[in-house]
Amino acid sequence: METGKLLTDRVADEIVRNIIGKELKPGDKLPNEFELASKLGVGRSTVREAIKTLVSRSVVEIRRGAGTFVSARSGVSEDPLGLQFLDDKVRVATDLLELRFVVEPRLATLAAGRSTPEQIDELM
Repeated sequence: METGKLLTDRVADEIVRNIIGKELKPGDKLPNEFELASKLGVGRSTVREAIKTLVSRSVVEIRRGAGTFVSARSGVSEDPLGLQFLDDKVRVATDLLELRFVVEPRLATLAAGRSTPEQIDELM
C-alpha cells in the first residue's frame, strides 16, 4: 500500500483495487472484518472505517444482517460517472474526445457571440 495517506484511505483503496481487478464484482459479498483485517494486515477498526468510506462513495453497501456487498452503483464522489470501474479505458478516452470535438466548438461559438467588447479586449 502507498504511503502518505491515512491508513483507512489506503485500505479503502486496496479494496477498490480488488473490485477493479475483478476479484470482487457487483453483488459480491466482501469477506468479514476479521478476514479483511488479516488479509490487509490491519486492525478491525481500520477495516470498519475504510468500509464506512466506501459506503459513503457508493462503492459498497451494507445489508443489515447479511454483510457488506459490492454496490451495483459505482457512483464514486471523486468519479461520479464510475469511469474507474470500466474495463476498456482506451475506448472511454476515445469516446470522451469525440464528445469534446462535437460539443466544444458550439460552446466556443456561443461564448464568442455572448461576449462583451470588454471581455474580448481582455482576451487579446
